Amino acid sequence: MKPCTYPIALIALAFLLAGCAATPLDGQIKPERPDHYLVVYGKNSCGATTGLMAALDKQGVDYEYRNISDEANAAMLFQRMANARFAGSRVDMPIVETDGRIRSRPTMAWVLEGDGDSGK
Repeated sequence: MKPCTYPIALIALAFLLAGCAATPLDGQIKPERPDHYLVVYGKNSCGATTGLMAALDKQGVDYEYRNISDEANAAMLFQRMANARFAGSRVDMPIVETDGRIRSRPTMAWVLEGDGDSGK
């Protein structure tokens, strides 16, 4: 591993160790892209993450899953969280970003509120 990747690896490890327990957070950030989008950040081992994705699948909602076990996804999430001024390194999983809104452990109503034109 290159020396410059150590901080990213440590961030990813912090998220992995944090698991699914901490304080829910909510914020606004610059949208990732101009069109409607929904991104779920989480871990395959987190029941809250897999439960939310199952509910989204059942509702027919399109989303992109970014597993934070992957270093690049963890780094991207950390940057998005910093931009939203999330404090601390422990947050509840999953974290959902949609159209410039970001929240940890969102309710399904919150996720669907930003579902734009999909009609779901």
